[in-house]
Amino acid sequence: MRTVMFVNHKEKNCGVYQYGRIIGDILTKSQKYQFVYAECSNNDDLKAKIQKYYPQAIIYNYHPSTLGWLSKVTKTINIPQIGMIHEITQDVADRADKTLFDYHIAPDPTLLLRNPIVFKTGRPIPQYDNNVLPPTNLTIGSFGFGHKTKGFHKIVELVQQEFDLALIRLQITTPHGNSISGEQEYERIVNECKSKIYKKGITIETSNEFLEPQGLLDFLAGNTVNVFLYDDQQNRGLSSVIDYALAVRRTIAISNSSMFRHLFPANPSICISHNSLSNIIANGIEPLKKYYSEWSNANLIWEYERIVDTVSRDFIPVKRRKLNIFERVINKHYKARFGKRLIKVPKYAYKVSWNATSTYHAIEFNNQSGKMLQQYMPVKGINNFNIILDDVARRTYDVAVRLLGELCPDLIKRKMPRANIQQGFVLDTVYRFAKELHNPKILCVGCYEDTAAYALAKLGINFDAIDPMINFNLQDFLDRPTTLKGHYDIIFSTSVIEHVDDDEQFVKDIAVLLNSNGVAVLTCDFQDTYKLGDEIPEVCERFYTKYDLENRLMNVMPYCKLIGKPNWDCDNYDFVFDKYRYTFATFVFRKAM
Repeated sequence: MRTVMFVNHKEKNCGVYQYGRIIGDILTKSQKYQFVYAECSNNDDLKAKIQKYYPQAIIYNYHPSTLGWLSKVTKTINIPQIGMIHEITQDVADRADKTLFDYHIAPDPTLLLRNPIVFKTGRPIPQYDNNVLPPTNLTIGSFGFGHKTKGFHKIVELVQQEFDLALIRLQITTPHGNSISGEQEYERIVNECKSKIYKKGITIETSNEFLEPQGLLDFLAGNTVNVFLYDDQQNRGLSSVIDYALAVRRTIAISNSSMFRHLFPANPSICISHNSLSNIIANGIEPLKKYYSEWSNANLIWEYERIVDTVSRDFIPVKRRKLNIFERVINKHYKARFGKRLIKVPKYAYKVSWNATSTYHAIEFNNQSGKMLQQYMPVKGINNFNIILDDVARRTYDVAVRLLGELCPDLIKRKMPRANIQQGFVLDTVYRFAKELHNPKILCVGCYEDTAAYALAKLGINFDAIDPMINFNLQDFLDRPTTLKGHYDIIFSTSVIEHVDDDEQFVKDIAVLLNSNGVAVLTCDFQDTYKLGDEIPEVCERFYTKYDLENRLMNVMPYCKLIGKPNWDCDNYDFVFDKYRYTFATFVFRKAM
């Protein structure tokens, strides 16, 4: 088995260290690579570990305050080197380069994948067997390093707004290297919290003892709900407190801080700006269950294995440049902040700009309120779902197309008006089938900037969403450890199939994911006179013909049948893109086994 080193620093009383320790422990369970966990304090430590293990790649749990000495080291190592970006935002990911590392890992599921040297992963949830009984009386817990932005006093205020009897437990740790100021800040926070208490039935327990992971998890498991009310800070990565809170499977409540953006999609909402604490407690862990699966240890291992596969295949050694004068100025800022430790800051560490819009695009598909924001009545009299989307169809589905404009006004401005019939058809058809089912399981393939997906989400339709820009292509999703085959009632994909290399594998994968009687709703670019080798738009792999839809693709899905009698006759190709004239067709089938 090939070896991969996972490098961490040595100081345990540190959030970055604990994060790396969790990942290192999880990765040792890989059956594909031998991930070796190595703690290093300097160049000599690192060289000794490399000579011992001869790794084919190195992953660094990098932060400039803990592994700053790497800036003089990585340029001397000629194997793939991958650095973690803890303070990750979309802008940081987009700007990341090879100054310090060959590739980067961003542990932020909300990112868009726009930089080919940046990989993203889910969150590392520690393994924990919860044998702690839930408390009999209402117990509110929270933990974190002592800092004024953590909002501990706001927890006291929130609890008293809704409850007369409660125990508040706060575990406030002093950061490494700041013992004196940390103690003072701890005392200030405790005094502030106690000063906020005005109800006799509210009591508070505090501690600044540093807890090892097991002790911290036991602490969280002993609470009814764990509450985190951070101030909203710009240009920050995700908070790792959520990883621990998820591990114990207790209710979680959060503020609207961007450091919790990966939980914003929870349904019902666990954000106190959208839901009361009493409601959040009453909902229990139901809103969190999808995260237990999405961010399982098995999925995280699979993601890291895929990363190592890719970098091992694509790695080309590069000559790293020296830090410029501006970066050296930034180093002085970090040196002042973190004391005498010398810190070298890579390019991504200072070029930051929080881009809430693009990040929200990546997460909002599952961000359902559970309420119908608007009623929609599917078009009446529809019997055939396999048709040409021409001007007749535009008139038929006009109400759906207009609804797209109402629900996605900004997004639809970037679309070609005559092409919106595809999304209008998908919106109407998916909604039509979904409303006939109780709690349908739905998957969108190619969700990024798909107005049909956005509109369905705003209509209260819950679905899983994949897209190479956000998370996975279809084949990778099918290979993911937690993906359930035969799971989905409906799978929809708007104008994607003409862009994939292997369309037969694409539809076979869809069929595998559909359950018995499940329905697939697709649209595609259509030109019945098309022959292999004809000139087509650069972004397309092919146009589709009646033979493709009725025979070639259906033949690779023997258990699937077209819904209704298809009518793909077309004598007027009424859509023009660049110099190409074609039209659109629908491809709707049912899995019948």
